[in-house]
Amino acid sequence: MDIELLVQNAQTFNCETSLIFADSILIEKVYKNLREQLDAGLIEIPSATTTANEQPATTITTPVAAAKTT
Repeated sequence: MDIELLVQNAQTFNCETSLIFADSILIEKVYKNLREQLDAGLIEIPSATTTANEQPATTITTPVAAAKTT
């Protein structure tokens, strides 16, 4: 699994006292907990609400300054 590889690499290539190492332990605990809940049917992975072909409801554009009049 990708998460397991991420955790393994973080613990292999970082010092035990580093934040990355500590975070990898937390990530591993959270992942294992969620995996167990998923396997037991206690939680579900939500289905995607949009597809790649759908456009967002609004479009964000860069504002343009109005031309000055004299």
